[in-house]
Amino acid sequence: MLASSEANTGHVTVVTPYGVSAVFGVSLPPSHPWARPRRVGDFVPNLEIHVPKEAGWISKRVEMSSVRLERLFISEVMFSERSGALSMRRAAGSGPGYQLRVDLDAGIQTAICRIDEEGHVDTDHPLTLEGAPQSAMLGLWQSVVESTRELMGQRRRLVSGSFGDRSLLEIDAPQGVAEALVANMSPIVVEISRRSGAPGELVLRRNLGEGRREETYCTHSELVEKIMILPPDLRAVFGPLKLSGPMDAMQLASGDGVDAYGESNPRRLPGATSNNLSPASAPTGMLASPLSIGGSGAQMSRPPSVPPPEGSPSVS
Repeated sequence: MLASSEANTGHVTVVTPYGVSAVFGVSLPPSHPWARPRRVGDFVPNLEIHVPKEAGWISKRVEMSSVRLERLFISEVMFSERSGALSMRRAAGSGPGYQLRVDLDAGIQTAICRIDEEGHVDTDHPLTLEGAPQSAMLGLWQSVVESTRELMGQRRRLVSGSFGDRSLLEIDAPQGVAEALVANMSPIVVEISRRSGAPGELVLRRNLGEGRREETYCTHSELVEKIMILPPDLRAVFGPLKLSGPMDAMQLASGDGVDAYGESNPRRLPGATSNNLSPASAPTGMLASPLSIGGSGAQMSRPPSVPPPEGSPSVS
C-alpha cells in the first residue's frame, strides 16, 4: 500500500515456487478506509517511542528522546507472510519520519529506521526494539496488516509478470513455464499417489469429525487421457508425475493393448473393424510413439486428430 497526498494505491505481488511472479493492481472501493490517507493514531492512539538524537550546543552527545507517532501518516505498508515494513512520515507521501521493520523468521525482531526528507531509509543505523516499545509497535503493525489483508482479494489488473529474471512478455513460448510448474508439483503428486492406497489414483481426504471423512479422487487414467492429446515431444514434460494407467491406443504389432500393470486391455482403433490391424495398414498418424508416461513402459500413440510435430523422426 502506497500513500499520496490525495489517495492510496495498492499492489499485490504473487510469487510462486516455480519461478513465476506477478504484480496486480488493487481496486480500492471509495468507501474503504484505505481509500484515503491514514494516520498512526487511527490504529494506536498516543503511541510514543524513544529514539537517539543529538543534544548539546557545546559538547555534542546522543541522548534518547521521546517521539510521538500518532500524527504521522502511514505512507507505505509492505508485508509478506513472515516479514514486512511500515513507513510513517510527516505527510502522506513526503517528509521525514520512521520506518518500522518486522521479521518473524528468527523469533520476533523489530527495528526502527529513520527516513529523511527525500524518503531515503537509513538502514545502516537501525534501532532494535525490545520490551514495551516492541510490544507497542507490534500492536500497530498487526492492526495495520489486518486492516489491509482483505484487500488482497481485490486484486484486478495485471501490472507486470516475470519468469525467473525475464518478463513474461519476452518469453517466446510457455513451455518453459509448464516444465517448471510440473517439476515443482511432481514430488507432491508422487507422494499423493504413494499414500492413496488404491493403485493408479490420486486421493485427498479430509476429516469432518465424528468418525466421518470426505474424499476426493481422480484416476491416473483420466490425466493420461488429457496428456494424450499432446504431441509426443510435449508429453515427456509430464513424465516426472509418474502417472500410470491403461493405454489409449493399441499396440499395433499385436492388436492388443497392455495397461500399466502388464494386463491385457484390448481396444479398437477408431474406425478399425478388426483387432488385428497391422502397422502397414494403420492410418497415417496412428503408429505408436516410443514415449512412455511415468516410466511405466507402456507405449502411447498420437490421436489421429493431432498431427505429428514438424521435423519429428519417422517411426519404423
